[in-house]
Amino acid sequence: MKKMNTIAKQLLQAITIVCMADIIIALQACNPKQDNDQTAENGNLRWLDDSIAALAPSALQAIEKGMNEADDSTTYYEYMLRKARFYSLTEHPERADTPIDSIKTFVTQQDNGYYATNGTCLSPRLNSLMAGAKACQAARYMSNHCDPRRIVALNHETYNLLLKPINDTELRTII
Repeated sequence: MKKMNTIAKQLLQAITIVCMADIIIALQACNPKQDNDQTAENGNLRWLDDSIAALAPSALQAIEKGMNEADDSTTYYEYMLRKARFYSLTEHPERADTPIDSIKTFVTQQDNGYYATNGTCLSPRLNSLMAGAKACQAARYMSNHCDPRRIVALNHETYNLLLKPINDTELRTII
């Protein structure tokens, strides 16, 4: 009984972390210093997020279109993250695994491997990407009834990525 309460408590913490991560991602998307193109792109991504939540049939086509029209690699992988989220909500959640792995590989290869050494990225967008991939992976594990400790650990990593700022000293050593 005590073990069951501990698992339930860990799952509740995991769900809380995922919700907080979604709020932080939304707040980062609302940054008022962005130019018009970036604001329009964020609007497209927010529309996609709503469409994905509703499993709208047009969402997957819009994601593919966004990936094909992306101006840079990071934007491409932001759309790929939506693809992973979409698949994780369908009856074939295993299809999310390939996009999740691709996103994680992309992020770890940026900034001369900074993420592998420091557990965070130089760019908030890259941190958001990795956090989103880890949150998706945690959701996949939860749907497969995997080890709750691993789910909580992934959600904890997601939370830390979204909240960990880069200090100036770290930035100067890279530049």
